[in-house]
Amino acid sequence: MHSLDYAAASALYEHDAIRPESRGALQLRSEDWRRRAEQVFLAGYRAAIGDCPSFPRNEASFSQLIEISVLEKALYKICYEAANRPDWIHIPLAGIVEIICHGK
Repeated sequence: MHSLDYAAASALYEHDAIRPESRGALQLRSEDWRRRAEQVFLAGYRAAIGDCPSFPRNEASFSQLIEISVLEKALYKICYEAANRPDWIHIPLAGIVEIICHGK
């Protein structure tokens, strides 16, 4: 899921270098693409997991499990980006804000 965040953010960053005046429109498209890609990924994950007994059948429990996993990885990524790529720290920070404010 973080790879999708990074793909969307990287495309937006590259575009800004070429056409910064169209950032607003591209940002909306980028966020829409990321959300749809996450939905497809999670649907495929659910289908592939099948009837595994450790898989939460309740949708709310599954969503909470995903949010916890994504939050944990984002916190790790903040430390990683701060040490290695401080210009990219906004990507995991945005993920944390989205989880806290809207749920992912």
